[in-house]
Amino acid sequence: MNFWGFVAEALRLLSDTVNAIFASLVTAAIAGRLAWHTRLVQKGERNFFGKEMVFEGITVLFLFYVAQSAIAGVGAFLNLPDEVAAAIAPGIAAVIAYFGPGGIQAGLVAVWNWWSTRGSRG
Repeated sequence: MNFWGFVAEALRLLSDTVNAIFASLVTAAIAGRLAWHTRLVQKGERNFFGKEMVFEGITVLFLFYVAQSAIAGVGAFLNLPDEVAAAIAPGIAAVIAYFGPGGIQAGLVAVWNWWSTRGSRG
């Protein structure tokens, strides 16, 4: 195999890997948001096929990018190998999508309050 054949094969492999990771993240985000939506349907707070589904679709796309950034940040912060980050990525995406924007905000506020008050004790 010549050099350009090797480069083409390496780029194809990289492209397939990236597509597989992103496809699993989108699937995980859809599953997490669908779990949240189904919970609200079971509580009787909304219909399964209603106008909220449009907003849930937009939310899934937003949360997919949030999850992608969170995974990259956690992986870099913890010096995780790429294989480990790719393995935990769908789970993180599903959890982030399940909690949604409101859950993320509540979590960030709780962390902020804990962080800002930990130095003033004692």
